[in-house]
Amino acid sequence: TWDGGADRGFIARLRADGTRDPGFGTGGVVLNPEPDEIEYYGLAVRPDGRIVAQAWTAGGIALRQFLPDGFVDASFGV
Repeated sequence: TWDGGADRGFIARLRADGTRDPGFGTGGVVLNPEPDEIEYYGLAVRPDGRIVAQAWTAGGIALRQFLPDGFVDASFGV
């Protein structure tokens, strides 16, 4: 998405009826906090509801895991 001069990666979680899930992030959407730093290209939803996102960053390929509520899982990859 474009946010006032900067590209920002985002992830949205949708319900079965196609509407955004309000329990995920803000109104169903999580915006990347660092504009121009990361772009998401692949997602996998784990059985526990966590989302693993593959991304391109300035440093190369990265993985980031999101909790079912949309917050970044700080314990992932540690």
